Amino acid sequence: MKIIVSKQALEVCVKNLCRVINTKNALPILADILFDVNEQDKVATLTASDGEVRLTYAIRLKECFGGGRFCVVGQTLADMLSGISEQPVTIIATTESDMKFTLNYEDGEAYCPIENADEYPEAIGPDENEGNMVTLDSATVCNAIKRSAWATAKDELRIVMNGIYFDFGMTFYNIVASDGHVLIKNKIQFDEENDMAGSFIMPKKVVKILPELLTTADIDILYDGRKAAIEYENMRLQFLLIEGKYPNYDSIIPKASAHEVKCNRRSLLEAIKAVAPFAPDSSNMVTMTFEKYNLEVRGNDYDFSEGAKKSFFIDGYEGDPLTIGVKASQMINTLSKLSTDDVLLKLNDPSRAIVVEPVDERQEKTEEITCIIMPMIVDE
Repeated sequence: MKIIVSKQALEVCVKNLCRVINTKNALPILADILFDVNEQDKVATLTASDGEVRLTYAIRLKECFGGGRFCVVGQTLADMLSGISEQPVTIIATTESDMKFTLNYEDGEAYCPIENADEYPEAIGPDENEGNMVTLDSATVCNAIKRSAWATAKDELRIVMNGIYFDFGMTFYNIVASDGHVLIKNKIQFDEENDMAGSFIMPKKVVKILPELLTTADIDILYDGRKAAIEYENMRLQFLLIEGKYPNYDSIIPKASAHEVKCNRRSLLEAIKAVAPFAPDSSNMVTMTFEKYNLEVRGNDYDFSEGAKKSFFIDGYEGDPLTIGVKASQMINTLSKLSTDDVLLKLNDPSRAIVVEPVDERQEKTEEITCIIMPMIVDE
């Protein structure tokens, strides 16, 4: 078998496929990339899998002489391609005699063994007849995932909290992440009404790699109760879903607030970053004291007699001074993932959740972002 393909096109695919491959695998063949070459269509389909996630790319070939299937160690192939300039490269695979993979390029060659493709696991996609199909804007989905992924849990007992929850309605869908202390909810309007409601929990590995695979245009998501598949241009990503019932996330979002305070996002972020080094190592807690036109942020470690404070202007607070404790890292992550100049803080009392919402009057309300942070107990 002999094929000629663009080095750059091949390298991009191999790089993304290697994101799926684990460093340690239960089956040795899962360290490989599967090649399936169709001579008639002049297309090579490349696949990588870890047993629960399966990524496939279809590459158009410049020339193709013979077809078939074989496996090559993914990292070995990535190393072969890394030092070659852009050019057509020739791959020769001998599957019947010496089981050898040879990569020929302008001024040299590289080679390695190949393995029998019959040992490679079968696809893990959803049932196309019983699954739900939805079409989403890839940029919107990627932005929501990047904004929310940090808030997923690492909980062996509540596995459902370890992924991102996709909840589809008829006119909008929610992308939600929570670890029980923080919640990020992205409510996004559909361009056209969705035919059927449904939901699934995307596992953390897919959450991590998906934004690296997508650029623009729409993606099609097919899902059933156990599996899902995402199709995008020449790519297909299949994976097992996290099974279980996701908590009622809307129930923890306060329905009303005693105070709504508008402040500059960057000023609040800089203030928390400035005092965070002086927060206790055990709790990472900083305090925010709200007064009319002023917000004071403090970090104090009384065990070491050190602390810091920083104040800045706010708008909208009325009433007696209110002090709320928060985990500095949670506030920093929340504010860092937002992009607006201003944020709206919705407050009640020191024991109830803080709501953080971006404020941008210039944008249409096609997307609503709600961030919930549970407070910490402040010692008097």
